[in-house]
Amino acid sequence: MTTNQQSTPKQSALRLIAEMKETASFEDMIYELYIMQKIEQGKRDVAEGRVYSQTEAKQYLHQKHLSIRRLKSVKTLPSQGFDVCNL
Repeated sequence: MTTNQQSTPKQSALRLIAEMKETASFEDMIYELYIMQKIEQGKRDVAEGRVYSQTEAKQYLHQKHLSIRRLKSVKTLPSQGFDVCNL
């Protein structure tokens, strides 16, 4: 294979596994393949314009944080089976 050709996913996976230690477990291999797949997915997302600006990301994370805080403030009373909200 020449260096200017794109690798297929199978070729990339085989190369990754070949570079791992002989003592690598199946879990190690699966984890590394998972990470490689996520990186490739991220590269495709960037190439296709599926990205967020820093401001958009901060707003999203801020709203997500507020949602999580609201969920943590809801407590269930086991004996009555209903929710009580501490706002």
